[in-house]
Amino acid sequence: MPKVLVLSPSGLVRFRVKKELKPRGFDVVEGDGADTVANRLVRAERPDVVLVDASASSSAGERLVRCLKGDPLTASTPVLFFSDDALEARSAVLDVGADGVVPRLDDFDGLAETLALHLKR
Repeated sequence: MPKVLVLSPSGLVRFRVKKELKPRGFDVVEGDGADTVANRLVRAERPDVVLVDASASSSAGERLVRCLKGDPLTASTPVLFFSDDALEARSAVLDVGADGVVPRLDDFDGLAETLALHLKR
């Protein structure tokens, strides 16, 4: 079962994503998105993909991606942004090192498909 680390300051978002992805064949681990905690979680949990719920233009999201991509032990883990404004800020998100963006919609089948695509890379 592929492991997804969901990083979000919102417990409700983490709960919803976990609830929707588990029946679609994913093992979901949660974290609040703090830089140092996220880096430790990625090292400890060894997820197959990280899903960051953050404003794509936020400095917190950018710091998180830079932190994960700047660490040799976590750099190869795909990091996707999951946000309402992710598509508008796609180039900025990719410029800081994210591997992709996923719009925050209620299309969890689409989210599962996108995650699966990044698992095969």
